[in-house]
Amino acid sequence: MRDYSRKAAAFALAFLIACAAAAPSHAVMLVEESTTPNHKQGARIDDEAALDVPDGAKLRLFLMESGQSYVVRGPHVGTLAEYRKKRSTWWRRVFGRFWSGKDESDAPTGGVRAIEPK
Repeated sequence: MRDYSRKAAAFALAFLIACAAAAPSHAVMLVEESTTPNHKQGARIDDEAALDVPDGAKLRLFLMESGQSYVVRGPHVGTLAEYRKKRSTWWRRVFGRFWSGKDESDAPTGGVRAIEPK
């Protein structure tokens, strides 16, 4: 009888440890660039936080857990996951750049090195 109770206790402990390890953790996003009034550059935001990006505004986020960078263009109110799900259809990724009249450049602004002609 004792052997059975030890095995049950060991199983219960292993189960609790596995459940605790599988619990979802929230990642942190860093605001790299922002033209929105309510998200300042350099701010840290939880990945489940609601984003409010007005029409014509742009928000560049860096997901610190995965090292990926995302651009959210307005209008959008919701989480980053909701924005990605809405934009994840393949035809939008492929053809959206050709049909949109907006500038789709997501390259960060910065300097360029060049050789001066002699």
